[in-house]
Formats: sequence, C-alpha cells, structure tokens
Amino acid sequence: QEDVDDQALAQATSAVYRDDALRGVSPARLERFFVRRDSGYEIDRELRKRVVFAPHNLLADPPFTRMDMVS
Repeated sequence: QEDVDDQALAQATSAVYRDDALRGVSPARLERFFVRRDSGYEIDRELRKRVVFAPHNLLADPPFTRMDMVS
C-alpha cells in the first residue's frame, strides 16, 4: 500500500500551483521560490532540480543514492 496518492504526486511533479493554493505563502517566499505564470505559480527551476517526487517503497526497493530526506 502506498502512502501518497497519485494525484498528490502528479501535482507536486508538475510544480505549478493556482493562486488560491498558495494563499498562506508569504510574499517573500513567493518571490524567492516561485515564478509567476498565467496559470498560477511555478516552483523555481533550480529548486525543482534538487527535489525528486516519486513513489518509493523503502522495504522493497533499495534507496536512492545521496538522499538527504525521506518524507
């Protein structure tokens, strides 16, 4: 059984969020970590390069190399 649903994983992978989804994010963080797009905000490309969103079973699959955090 997976603990992350496919829709949440697809949303995180797309890196694009509507304005209302980021209502609680401070203007400073929006400016630092997001780029304004017609459809909302996209997470900055440099930040996206550092994060991998993927289903992973730590009990059955060997872990990724150079992994700093599992959530």
